[in-house]
Amino acid sequence: MKGRAWGTFVPAEPIIEGGGQPKGVSIIARDFQSVALYDSAGKFAGVRRPGSNKPIEVEGMRVTVDNLIGATGLELKVDPGVPLVYAGFGGLMLTTMVSYLSHSQIWALQEGGTVHLSGKTNRATVSFTQELSRLLDDVPERPVASLETAAEL
Repeated sequence: MKGRAWGTFVPAEPIIEGGGQPKGVSIIARDFQSVALYDSAGKFAGVRRPGSNKPIEVEGMRVTVDNLIGATGLELKVDPGVPLVYAGFGGLMLTTMVSYLSHSQIWALQEGGTVHLSGKTNRATVSFTQELSRLLDDVPERPVASLETAAEL
């Protein structure tokens, strides 16, 4: 079938979900000059012209075609921006998870025999304080005399 075609289905009885194949009339219009009618099994029932007022019997219904109006309720298209939207959403989720990670910085400055230590964290301040204390406990102490000797070198 080439070109456009409009179609509809007119049920002969109420459609019950899960009740099998519905009974009714399928109506197909290709050129708006005539319509083809088919029964529930897809068997051709006949052709009628709009305004002919000549009824046709299909599935126990008398069908008369008065007029044809072209309209569409379903439009299929491709949107090339969808992958970009999904990639943006994935990036948003990734950065949201990364924002929950703790980021800490530690600075040390030696002035003569004194070491000044400072730090900053964006989360988990209690565990950062404990970690900083453990770090200071692991630093070996040197006698003051050895520091002065090292400074002279």
